[in-house]
Parts: sequence; structure tokens; C-alpha cells
Amino acid sequence: MTNNWIVANFQAALNFFNAMMQFLYDILVINPVTYRNGTVWQVVDTIYTSLLGVSISLCVIFFYIGIIQDSGELIMHRRWEVILWDFVKFSMMAGLIIYGRYLLLLVFSICKEFVDAVVLKNGSNLLETTAWVEMPDRIVNATNGLSLSSGIVFWVVTLLAAIVVMVTCFSIMLVVYGRLFKIYMHIALSPPFIAFSAGKSTMSWFLTFLKSFVAVCLEGLVIVVACFIFSAFANGFDINNPVASSNETVIEEDAGPEDETTNIAGDAFDIIADATGDNPGEMAGNIITSISNSNQQKAANAEEIWIYLGETLFLFILMAGIIKGADDMVKRWIGA
Repeated sequence: MTNNWIVANFQAALNFFNAMMQFLYDILVINPVTYRNGTVWQVVDTIYTSLLGVSISLCVIFFYIGIIQDSGELIMHRRWEVILWDFVKFSMMAGLIIYGRYLLLLVFSICKEFVDAVVLKNGSNLLETTAWVEMPDRIVNATNGLSLSSGIVFWVVTLLAAIVVMVTCFSIMLVVYGRLFKIYMHIALSPPFIAFSAGKSTMSWFLTFLKSFVAVCLEGLVIVVACFIFSAFANGFDINNPVASSNETVIEEDAGPEDETTNIAGDAFDIIADATGDNPGEMAGNIITSISNSNQQKAANAEEIWIYLGETLFLFILMAGIIKGADDMVKRWIGA
């Protein structure tokens, strides 16, 4: 690759994105218990333990409400199994409240397996080995064929494009780290919601909380899939059809100036012919044709770079938007 000053701007941003993707998988599947030597988990465990008393009290209240509601069945139909089931359910809910954090960690581990199934293939980490975004050699060569004025314009444009790419990268990392925070918050605040499962009227609250936690865990799967699809789109850039149609436009627009240039050059060479007696008409035609072809090529190169930058930035912004809405997307899928 030629390290010219236009390519260097955009390539630096792409290198930053490629480097960021190498750390993405570690954050998505990190063990919440051992992360940062377990200091974060200690805080979460302390909060969880402090909520146990209130949560068990709620469970007892829901248990007595259930006894009162089911007492009618006992009196009218002598169905002792209904009351017995209330005691069994109370014991199960009390145990679930005490050890519920481990149940949520199990759910996280199951969702992690989905991410591993996508990322780990044949013993290799695809997030580390995939060439996420690479500038095509055709675009690099096109930047070498620009005029000075176009080169200055594209230097400014690629500088702004690099800023957009880096902002997109930071927004993706913000979503990924935010997912990790949400996992910790779900676990820390889970005891009251687990206690809601002891009541018939509040069971839906517990199911909504559980679906929300599953959605947060599966958010990592959506992020990984979005990144792979983005890479396929970005590296599959094809300019053939747009350039073919634009070349025709460039030629038609340049027809007038070319005729004018031909007339001026023809007059000049007529003067030379009269003065020297030479006939340089063939040389004049070659020079004019060369100038015309050079202008057309520069215009085609500029348009090709514009299309590439526009499509790539659009894909970056689209990927960032999908990743930002990954949580809501999964919630709609599972009905949370």
C-alpha cells in the first residue's frame, strides 16, 4: 500500500477499528466473577446479600397471600395438595432468592456459548484473524492519480471521515461496556424480582426481569453478528457499475472544453508551421488526447473515492446504530 497523505488519514482510523475489534470478544464473554480480580463481583455480591432480607420478607408475604387465596379450594373441595404446593413453592422460592445469582450466571454462560459458536471456528478466534476493513488497492491507486486541488479536498474529507470512524468505534465500545454494566446491575438487583415469582399476580414481573436479563446476555450475539456482516459489506466494495456510468457523464461534460482546447492548440501550431515550415499536427493531436484522457481519469478517480468514502461511512454509522439498538432488538424477539 502506498503511504500517501490521503490514505494515511483514513487508514489510521481503520487500523484503530481493527485493533478495537480484537478486544471486543474478551469483553463480550468475560467472566463477571473474575473480572478485575473479582473486585466488581464483590460489590455486586454485597448488594445482593443486603437485599436478601427484604426479598425473603416479600416472599413470605406472597406466600401468605397464596395461602389465603387457596384456602377456598381447601374448604370447598378438601384439596390439601393445593396448600402443600404452596409450602413447596415457598421453599423453592426462598432457595432461589438465596442462590439466584448463580442461576443468572448459568444463564449468562449459556448465552456465552452462542457467541463462542459464532466466533470460535476450528480452534481460531475469528475476531482476531478477520481483516475487518481494508482499503481496496484500487482506491489507493486512485488517490495517487488526483490533482493537487482534489488531493487537498480529499485530505480534509478523509480527516473528517476518520473522526466519524473513531466516534463510531467509541460508541460501539460504549455499548459493549454498557452491556457488562447491565449484567452486573441485573444480578445485584435480582433478589426482589425473584421474590415476585412467589405470587401469582406478580409472577409476570419476575418473567419480565428474566427475559430482560436474557436479552442483555444475547445482546453480545447480535453485536458479533453485526460486526461480521459489516465486514463482509465493507470489504465487498464494487465500483464497476457506478464508474462506468459516470465516465460517460464526464466525457460528455468535457466535450466542450476539449473542442475549445483543440481550437486554441490548432491556432498555435498553425503559427509555428508558418514560422518554421514544419507540420506538427500529429504531435498536437497526441498532446491534446493525452491531456483529455488525463482529465477524464482524474475525474473518474475522484468520483470513485467519493463513492467509496460515502459507502464506508454509511456502513459504519449503520453498524453503530444496529449495535446500539441490539438490546431492544433482542427484547422484541423474545417478547420482553
